[in-house]
Amino acid sequence: MTRGASQVLAVLGALAGGCVTTDDHYDIDLYAEVHPLGAAGAQFGGQFEVLAPARGENPDFSHTIAAFHVTLPPGAAPWVRLWMMPSCESQGGQAQLYKDLGVIRQVGDEVHFFERDVVLSGHTTDLDIGTVAAPVTVELAELHAEYPVVIQAPDPDGPTTTSSFGETVPVGGPWLACGNFVRAATQ
Repeated sequence: MTRGASQVLAVLGALAGGCVTTDDHYDIDLYAEVHPLGAAGAQFGGQFEVLAPARGENPDFSHTIAAFHVTLPPGAAPWVRLWMMPSCESQGGQAQLYKDLGVIRQVGDEVHFFERDVVLSGHTTDLDIGTVAAPVTVELAELHAEYPVVIQAPDPDGPTTTSSFGETVPVGGPWLACGNFVRAATQ
């Protein structure tokens, strides 16, 4: 069997075993429909998706998060983060940063994640990585339901905080949109 044929069979097997197959032909385990928070976030919306793990990956550790179906205003490059809090209304003192996922930007008809401040050949740039891996699992989201995804205005020179993974990152500006992950089978 050729390598191409075995890859096609692996993809078909993964599609047959997933929870939900989207029109884009990939499986998702969880999704978060983000809703605007106030007038500043009025143009933000859409859906973040936690993709089903590929065959052979460990689904107990992390999943890939996609922002392909998020809506952004022209030229926007907001930060995306997971916060530990009971709901999207719990901003401020009750929220603790869980994981900084990166920047999202419009790329053609999709929205991609970008790794911030990557140094390549002596130049600093943001690198298009498409999707991002994060320690989010179906069980974690269902048990705790406290890791909403937040679209946040960038503020690289503001105060810093430390995430659950020891990253020291800027707190960021106002929250523009927020949504909780739910199991895709309920969609």
